[in-house]
Amino acid sequence: MAEKKKAEEAKRKAEAQQREAEKKAAEAKRRQQEQEAALNELFSDLASDSVQRSGAKAQFIDDEANRLGSIYEQMIQRNLIYDDSMRGKECRVNIRLTGTGVVLDVSQISGDASVCRATKAAVLKVPAFPMSDDPDVNKKLRDINLTFAPAK
Repeated sequence: MAEKKKAEEAKRKAEAQQREAEKKAAEAKRRQQEQEAALNELFSDLASDSVQRSGAKAQFIDDEANRLGSIYEQMIQRNLIYDDSMRGKECRVNIRLTGTGVVLDVSQISGDASVCRATKAAVLKVPAFPMSDDPDVNKKLRDINLTFAPAK
């Protein structure tokens, strides 16, 4: 009888130890899940910040390229010589620049031939176009399309 009692006591202790081990394992798993969730949230925040920064950078590049493109248009417009027959017509050109703003090539995309000839001549009169300090902006400016129309 004593042996049976000892066996039952040992069985109860083993079951209690197993329950305790299962409880600790469940607690460890819960903590691990919490840590993973915290890490996922952290990485998600970092990714979101990265996306916001890249979006802001892209916006800056577009804004700066547009600003300098407007300056280019003004510089070209000052050199543009046209006659009355060109009024109401326009020309779209592609301008390729070096990294320092010197014109490599200017080509007609569309528009009136006489306006495009005058526009090309005006582009070539500009010694160098201003470039940005930002290399990404310069990359965008090195191949730019602009539209010109003589004043109405």
